[in-house]
Amino acid sequence: MGWRYRKSAKAGPFRLNFSKSGIGYSVGSKRYRVTKTAKGTVRETVTLPGGLSHVTEHKIGNGAKNSAPQRRPRFRAKIVWGVLLLISGAAYGVKDPETAWLTCLVGAALIGWGVYIRRKLKNPERPVAETSDEDE
Repeated sequence: MGWRYRKSAKAGPFRLNFSKSGIGYSVGSKRYRVTKTAKGTVRETVTLPGGLSHVTEHKIGNGAKNSAPQRRPRFRAKIVWGVLLLISGAAYGVKDPETAWLTCLVGAALIGWGVYIRRKLKNPERPVAETSDEDE
């Protein structure tokens, strides 16, 4: 087994990770965190109260050029995890209201993100905002 080096600096929900392979960063709470590693992979981690967690990791960029079709964003997984977090936050609310509130907040954010991605996939040509020059 080889030697490893890792140091991190934390500022609120942001964390910079320094390692032998480079600098990575992550954003989020202990319930939901998105990490970009120094090697270029992106990792999404969702943790439920009690320690159960789910990790999704994928490579981004032009690392390997292949003709495989690009995967669709996983909006269903975000919505399902969001609902699970809302339910677990509501059930956990009796023991620790602050943790329950944060869990519900992260769950609601995941649901919103999943719905946003789904709408974007259904209407890719829909303009975000239209401006008119008639007043000038």
